[in-house]
Amino acid sequence: MAKMSGQVCLNHTDREAVTRCETCFKPLCEECILSANDVDFCSGDCAGNYSDSAERMSGQADRARKARARKRMKRLVILVVLGALAYCGYRWAVANPDRTRELRRELEEKAKSVK
Repeated sequence: MAKMSGQVCLNHTDREAVTRCETCFKPLCEECILSANDVDFCSGDCAGNYSDSAERMSGQADRARKARARKRMKRLVILVVLGALAYCGYRWAVANPDRTRELRRELEEKAKSVK
């Protein structure tokens, strides 16, 4: 491992540090390194904390992914409902052209009176 220039191991001050603990960032010499899954730690506690944090972050990512999926589904349902309403409105307007013209005239009159 490459040495960290100017850094000494906290447990062995006469030795130069070669890495840092992934959890607490303490400088470590070759002898003090506790590796787990290619990650360097200073103790079992730090390795456990790292593992616990990784699990929590994974769970949080899963919850966020599920929330995004629910949001997409909600938007899709809203679009389908709006599309169905638009289609029904169009079909009604085509089936009732006289009533459609009458409603349009009423709306135009109301719009003029508002101005």
